[in-house]
Amino acid sequence: INHPELLLNWVEKLWHVYEFKTLRIVFYGGEPILRKELLKTYVKVMKEWGAQKGVRFSFSIVTNGALCSEEFIRDMLEYGCRQKQASTKEYWLEN
Repeated sequence: INHPELLLNWVEKLWHVYEFKTLRIVFYGGEPILRKELLKTYVKVMKEWGAQKGVRFSFSIVTNGALCSEEFIRDMLEYGCRQKQASTKEYWLEN
């Protein structure tokens, strides 16, 4: 989803049906932090929505970690990131 309002509309529809009190989103696939500003926008929009509706919002990110900076990590913790999972690839060397 390239537009935060689409995610917000989808979550809003689910919330009207289930009236959940906690929302946790996992950002994964490809490399979610290639577009850091878009990710920050998603998180900000969902956090604000959760505050308005009384829904506790949290999120986590699955990334290879190559693009993580101290600033980005600080921002994500400030926004409420509860878990960051870094994946690695194993390389086999043949002798």
